[in-house]
Amino acid sequence: MDEFAGLLGDRAAAHELTPVVRGLQSGIPFIEPAAERLSGEATGEEGIAFSRQGLKVDGVLGPKTHAAARRAVAKLGPQAVADVIDLGRFEDTLRGAKRTPAQLAAAADALFAKPRGAAGRKGAGAGGDLQRHLNHLGRVALDADWPDLVVDGQVGPRTAQVFNALDEHYGPATITQFLGEKLRII
Repeated sequence: MDEFAGLLGDRAAAHELTPVVRGLQSGIPFIEPAAERLSGEATGEEGIAFSRQGLKVDGVLGPKTHAAARRAVAKLGPQAVADVIDLGRFEDTLRGAKRTPAQLAAAADALFAKPRGAAGRKGAGAGGDLQRHLNHLGRVALDADWPDLVVDGQVGPRTAQVFNALDEHYGPATITQFLGEKLRII
């Protein structure tokens, strides 16, 4: 089994294949920044190869997605691509209207949880990680007197309210990029 098949198989065993493929499709634009971080140098024109241009976020593992994923695994290795998939799943989960607590909990699990249950931080751990990062982003971006969320791991209405306020200011792509950088994925 090649590295790409193993990567998808591991992620799909924990999360089902469609959200993993959607995460990969959403995460494709983060491939070049991840490669730059890992190598310590700009990759230049190669960024075109990993743009989302012409690639639908539809959860279908078609030829374009398959080719982009194989190039990414060859360039970054399977673990770095798995991290990019998680970042893409986070962004994909947050598309659309205002986020509910359930959507945010799913997004936190996508980004902060590991694929194999006991080893991960699913649930309260992932929710707490999200709350810590939202507090940091709120303090840095909006106001030094930011009223911190209580970091209790429970993604409830207050966490959703704070996320939605940050989303109005930044948008989900910028929040995803911020988290990707903080987590050293990109």
